[in-house]
Amino acid sequence: YRRDGARYRAGVSWLAYLLAVGTGCESLLITMSVMFAKPVPTVSPFLLMVLIVLSVLVYRARGNVARILRMD
Repeated sequence: YRRDGARYRAGVSWLAYLLAVGTGCESLLITMSVMFAKPVPTVSPFLLMVLIVLSVLVYRARGNVARILRMD
């Protein structure tokens, strides 16, 4: 993401941060449960669907979360 002439939007920044933290924590939870031989928590198909959609949107926006949330 290039900041040439773009304005800083705190709300979008926080949403991007929460999206990164949420998905990172979910992957850490699964990794830690595998490492310590605990039962892997079941992942809801709805959570999986949301994560796939979000990852596709982020990929198409080339990492620019503000572009995903833009309402033009």
